[in-house]
Amino acid sequence: MCLCLLAEGIYAQNADKGKNVTKNSVSTAQKTNAALREARFDPRKPQLSADQVKQVDNRIRREFLQYQFPATLEEYGKQEKRMTEITAFRTATSLRHMISHPDLEEVMKVPRTWYQNYYAQVSPFEKIALNVVNASRNNNREKYAAAVEAFKKQQAACLAFLKKKQPKIGSEQLIKIRNANIRRRRAEYNARIKKEREETPGRKISEKYKQMTDLFP
Repeated sequence: MCLCLLAEGIYAQNADKGKNVTKNSVSTAQKTNAALREARFDPRKPQLSADQVKQVDNRIRREFLQYQFPATLEEYGKQEKRMTEITAFRTATSLRHMISHPDLEEVMKVPRTWYQNYYAQVSPFEKIALNVVNASRNNNREKYAAAVEAFKKQQAACLAFLKKKQPKIGSEQLIKIRNANIRRRRAEYNARIKKEREETPGRKISEKYKQMTDLFP
């Protein structure tokens, strides 16, 4: 009986040690991962991808350009998933945020002005969707029909804009944009590292990162 209790006590102690080892391992792994993230940072790499831009464009096409309002106000009211001013706002906002991203031109090789003109075609959908919702709330068939017609006209205008040939940024201008973005990304990263070092004394920036960023003064 005593031997059993002794064995159980030893097992419990070993289990507690195992837990401590596990906690220490997790903490070490977290620190290692943070160091690796710092070492992997490359100011030459944009923080926006073409896939992210495509996702925004696909959302606009799905929510605005491919959407069809029901013929009648009654049918609109019965829809489980219908266009609302909230849906329109969120969709248009996704494009607005993308346009403001500093890496957009570098990634897509398309002038930012083109995307601003694209947004000018997309933003009217917000007001039209609000008019549809207000017509539904007030049970006003005439205003609903007018809003739906306006939506169709805006769809046609937006599709006509997208059919035009997309302009491209010249190679020399693109090099200037890329170099400016590299300097900006490095400066932003250095500022963040400086702030973290001030908040956590003793933290050192990796030599690998210093060597990498020194390539782009």
